[in-house]
Amino acid sequence: MKSSDILRNEHIIIQRFLNILEKALFRFERDSRQPPGFFEFSSAFIRDYIEKFHHSKEEEVLFSALEKACDYREDLPIEELVHDHHLGRDYTKKALMAVEQYNRGDNQKKREILDYFRLYIQHIRYHSKREDRVLYPMSDRLFDAKMDAKILSAYKAQDKENTSMTSYFEKVIETYENMPGF
Repeated sequence: MKSSDILRNEHIIIQRFLNILEKALFRFERDSRQPPGFFEFSSAFIRDYIEKFHHSKEEEVLFSALEKACDYREDLPIEELVHDHHLGRDYTKKALMAVEQYNRGDNQKKREILDYFRLYIQHIRYHSKREDRVLYPMSDRLFDAKMDAKILSAYKAQDKENTSMTSYFEKVIETYENMPGF
């Protein structure tokens, strides 16, 4: 297993989450109902799984390793990818602020919830594809076996520390995926 395989596998879980988020938004738009606790779950998943777990691996481990391994830093899309991460955080922040206001009775915030979460879905899908097709193959080419093993070890240590969190999110995603009418 290469270090990039761990990130690709995390993208699969993220895509599964985006699929259920998209379905929840369609349902919310149609009849203003949301599964109980769904937006709270979405907030936790984005904050804890996508940001603190997945993006931190990229920002804290992968990007610096790529900079060390590449002779031509200007060929690396790291600045753009970090910008993408920040843009995703901005969409999430705005969507979740709208959810809070909506839950306090401001029905005008429904459109903002839909718009910002849909922007987030579109953005993360594009971003993930770009990483899967450009960044991770680049890392596979640039990292020798020793460097890749070091990165893989760092990822696995983080995975071990977060086993219960990742298991929880995967189970909840599966529950939503199997929920009738969802």
